[in-house]
Amino acid sequence: MTTPTDPNALDVTGQIVKLLARGRLIIDLGLDHGVRVGDVFAVFEAGDALTHPTTGESLGVIERVKAHLVVEHAQPKMSQLGEVAQPTSRDDGEVLSAVLARTTTARRDAGTDRRRRPDLGDGVRKLVR
Repeated sequence: MTTPTDPNALDVTGQIVKLLARGRLIIDLGLDHGVRVGDVFAVFEAGDALTHPTTGESLGVIERVKAHLVVEHAQPKMSQLGEVAQPTSRDDGEVLSAVLARTTTARRDAGTDRRRRPDLGDGVRKLVR
């Protein structure tokens, strides 16, 4: 996975490096990567590679989204993420739950299906800034 050094880059991706109690975790992205408290990340596992049926162009790997988590604490090279427990305002005044409601993938209940829980090595992608 790539981790752009430009804090304004749209595609900020990394991995889960440690699981903590109560569904919290640590990722390998931090302040040096433009991550800030309140940023939202999608946690995903990589699936099959997909090719466009007409052009034959590689479209990349399907990402199976497991959860959406928010940055609770950011350090230079890592960040702690946790579940969005209540509506939180961003710097632009928009309520974070409204941002999440616009995402195309519905939030999944990690407690009902062991396969859907975030795990070490799962990818993370920054959704909102």
